[in-house]
Amino acid sequence: MSDLGFKLMVFIYWVVDLFYSPEKRLEALKIRPGVALLDYGCGPGRYLKGFCSAVGKNGKVYAADIHELALHYSKKRMEKHG
Repeated sequence: MSDLGFKLMVFIYWVVDLFYSPEKRLEALKIRPGVALLDYGCGPGRYLKGFCSAVGKNGKVYAADIHELALHYSKKRMEKHG
């Protein structure tokens, strides 16, 4: 995917998330505290904040993606939200 295509995807996700938040989708996963979780194909990291909250301080969240911009966006998001 081109950088422009990735940025367009990020915008589309942002619009979708206005109507149906990632946090609501995460509830269905029933993630337990303390687990290790891999967000494979993390994209812009829109689920990372929720994953971190779900696994708690004793859990671990890993993000992986083939696109370098995805990792950049994910890293920035985690730096912003902790």
